[in-house]
Amino acid sequence: TIALLQKTHLYSTDGAAKTIIRPASGVTPLLNGAAGSTISGFTIEDASGSGVNGLKTTKQLYVTNLVFRSCSFAAKELIWAQGALSAYNLQILSCSADRFIVVEHNDNGGAVFHNLIIRDSTASSTGIVSIRPLKVWNSLICDSTFGGNIWWSQQNAAYSKFINVTVHNCVVKNKQAFSSNIPNNTYVLQNCVIGDVWTSADRTTLANVWSEGACIYNSCIKGTSSVVANTMKDTLTNTDPLLRKNCKLRSASPCIGTGDPSFYNADSKDLEGRPRLHRSGGSYQVDMGCYENIRSGFKVIVR
Repeated sequence: TIALLQKTHLYSTDGAAKTIIRPASGVTPLLNGAAGSTISGFTIEDASGSGVNGLKTTKQLYVTNLVFRSCSFAAKELIWAQGALSAYNLQILSCSADRFIVVEHNDNGGAVFHNLIIRDSTASSTGIVSIRPLKVWNSLICDSTFGGNIWWSQQNAAYSKFINVTVHNCVVKNKQAFSSNIPNNTYVLQNCVIGDVWTSADRTTLANVWSEGACIYNSCIKGTSSVVANTMKDTLTNTDPLLRKNCKLRSASPCIGTGDPSFYNADSKDLEGRPRLHRSGGSYQVDMGCYENIRSGFKVIVR
């Protein structure tokens, strides 16, 4: 176990591709108990155990360029955030766990994920659980299976948001891909693309997107949505987003140029580092989903 018990900045100068940690079975590879610590540039590979986490933090933690690959944590969360967590470029690849991420921080602040990728992985329960507020930006969830919902939140997680997230080629055992018991429409999907999300392994029925308490804006949903009235705006339902196998938008996708650009400035980037904003004449445009489609006839806004 790498245990940060005092404020520590732990970096790998060689980056995650070359700095690989293969811990012994049955231990939590990364444990943080010191506010303001940083972990950057590591791959946790072939970690396993029952009743242990891949990353557990009880205090404020910053994570960048961290990869979990081929890990298995039975009956436990891959990431358990009791302290405020900010994560950039976190990848969960070919992993299995009871739940991938649980946000249950007790201190001030929120949990924020930028450029999160969950691919080829299995959660025996729900994938992401918000017990406290959570924001996910420019992220991709694909080719994975969930024993419950992909994302579930409860009342204390009001004002959580998914912004420019693509979800595609996933199986959920519940009938809803996302679910919550948050009232008063304080839970948001914005600029999101929900492609093939099936309710069973035979892939015959598309999942509903939500239950109650959600606002869905400027998004595209291949299946249906069961949100209550007056919580949708500029959203396409029962509409194929026309995703490629790599989850990027095809040239004829209805998601191109139809997102809400108000979240972004000239420095904003997509999952691959492309500029988010495009301008043609006096209008600014942004795509739905985690990838921008660079097209002709538009000027990319850079500073």
